[in-house]
This record gives sequence, structure tokens and C-alpha cells, in this order.
Amino acid sequence: MTSLLFSDLSRRNTEAPLHPQEAPAMQTPDAVKPIVSFENVTKRYGSFTVLDRLNLTVTPGEKVAIIGPSGSGKSTLLRVLMTLEGINEGVIRIEDDLLTHMPNRNGVLVPANDRHIRKVRGKIGMVFQSFNLFPHMTALQNVIEAPVQVLGMKPAEARERAADLLELVGLGSKLGHYPSQLSGGQQQRVAIARALARSPKLMLFDEPTSALDPELVGEVLSVMRDLATTGMTMIVVTHELGFAREVSNRMVFMDAGQIVEAGSPEEILISPQNPRTQSFISAVRT
Repeated sequence: MTSLLFSDLSRRNTEAPLHPQEAPAMQTPDAVKPIVSFENVTKRYGSFTVLDRLNLTVTPGEKVAIIGPSGSGKSTLLRVLMTLEGINEGVIRIEDDLLTHMPNRNGVLVPANDRHIRKVRGKIGMVFQSFNLFPHMTALQNVIEAPVQVLGMKPAEARERAADLLELVGLGSKLGHYPSQLSGGQQQRVAIARALARSPKLMLFDEPTSALDPELVGEVLSVMRDLATTGMTMIVVTHELGFAREVSNRMVFMDAGQIVEAGSPEEILISPQNPRTQSFISAVRT
């Protein structure tokens, strides 16, 4: 069943060519249409600027790893993409749809209403640092919740899909277990299955292993590694540079709310050009 589900994910997520340019990505006439576009996005908390006129595009099938020091804006980038935080300037597009804005009757862009945001955000799944599972629900019930409540899927169909997804992440024998009965790694794998249950076109991972004991990190990275082979578009904020190098086909280094440098994992980790990137890579390797 697991192999069949991976095959299904592969069919729904077509691989795109590597995207080697730094953000904002260079577009050619025959370029693949982006699945995500940040256009001069700025996010402030009071006088503190977290994202500073950020430009980034991600094309279908890309696996983009975002690295950088704490406070550089990495997690905020994901949070504004999920509309968990608002933005002060710029626009975000998901495929052809504006995420944070919508045209009014006169064609003027205005802040998007909740209905529009929910529709566009439905294309995205996210896995957080903390697992955020419902403690009173079993693993199966946690995964069923979104398809039934958000997608309107019939309970029997949602149950079958949830069971398949838990099998996919190696938890087929834990369907009836509550979060308190699962290890941290197992809870995070339930969270991944829950995000996949909405059939997203894009998966976001915000430091998914940071809350885990070291011996549990590998099991979560293994699931993410398998997911990457399906062609799923992924944006991963991580400090796991070895994993990022293995899985991603583009790496982005952020600092002070800006994209300082972007390129292939080899370019960023082995021969970074920007002095700030060089300093960061040198520090994390020592």
C-alpha cells in the first residue's frame, strides 16, 4: 500500500527542471510557471523588519532548503505563506492566485477576505517544529480531521486515506494510539501524514526535527527523503545541512530578512560567494 501511495503522489507532482538562480529567480520565455512567488514582500513587527522586500519563486517539483542564522526570517517566510502572519508590503502568489490580496469590483487590489485566503491556502500543507496534534484524538483521527472538515470528504473515504498515509510514514500499526503514547518522532510523522491528507501541491517544513531527541531525527528525515522522491514541491527550513544537501535542488541563505545568496546545494555549501554566507557555513561546520 505504501508503494502505491507514493506512486499516487508521484503522479500528482510532476518533476520540474532545477532552478539554479538566486531569488528573485530569473525567468526565461519557456520557464515553468512558479507555484509560489514572493514579490517585494516586507513583514515588520513594530519598527523591526523581519522580511525586507523579499523576492522568491519556487517552481513545481523543486525542493528548496532555506538556511540561515536564528532571527533571519526563515520561519516568518513560511508563516506568511500560510497566512499565520500578515505582511506589510508586497504580494504573494500561489500559482495564478494572489494569496494575501484580491481584486475588488473595480480591479483594484485589496486585502483578501477569509474565504479567498482559505481557498488559496488549501494548496499548501505545513509541518511545524511542534507537532500540534489533538491530544484527545488517535493518530488516525488526527489525520482524518482535515479531509472531513476542510475538504468535505466522506468519513469512510477519509479514514481509508488516513490509514494509507499513516502506513506511508511507517505508522500503520499505530492508528489507534494517542499522541501521549507515541514518541516525538512518531508524533511528527503523524503531523506529516496530517498535512498530506489535504492533498497539497506544496509542503512546508519549519525545522521539523528541532524538537526531537537526536536518536529520533533520522526517522523523520527518512520520511521527508521519501516524500521528496515523489516530485512533491517542498520548502524546508532546516539546520540539518547534510540532509538539505541530499534532498534539495536549490538552497537559499537568508540573513536580516533578505535572501543573501541562492544556488545549488554544492554552490552554497562548498563554494559560497557572499562573505556572509561563507562566515555562516564556516561557523556551523566548526
